[in-house]
Amino acid sequence: MASLLEARDVTCTFTVGKGWFKEKRVLRAVDGVSLHLEKGEVVGLVGESGCGKSTLAKLLLGLISPTEGKIFLRERPIDSLDRREIAQHIQPVFQDPYSSLNPRQPIEAIISLPLRVHGIGSSRERRRKVEEMMDLVGLARRFYYSYPSQLSGGQRQR
Repeated sequence: MASLLEARDVTCTFTVGKGWFKEKRVLRAVDGVSLHLEKGEVVGLVGESGCGKSTLAKLLLGLISPTEGKIFLRERPIDSLDRREIAQHIQPVFQDPYSSLNPRQPIEAIISLPLRVHGIGSSRERRRKVEEMMDLVGLARRFYYSYPSQLSGGQRQR
């Protein structure tokens, strides 16, 4: 089966300075990471602070380029795709639901935003998709017009 997202021996380095009179040095933020994800699979990335989790996430989203190695999205080099095309296939899910959700937008608007941005479906079809997503994550439909502040922490994470 064709992979959705693949990283092959990805390394990312940064040149950092120690001060005005000290030599710059190379910081290896990500070192030789490989992974293979197929459609429907989920990966959780854990590690201590400063181990390169955020850098790897930026690499996988195409926001920065690897120093070595290659990243493929649907078997195409990610650096050959524009941001909109990448966003149609891969999206981050942020850990902190309090800072991730716009407090001025109802849940329906937040969930349907990617569909609207990419011009997917009519308003009726988008509503059906939003309800389907809410069902999939166990979020009652009564929250359709609710705001993030009206949900519990667990509901916001879903």
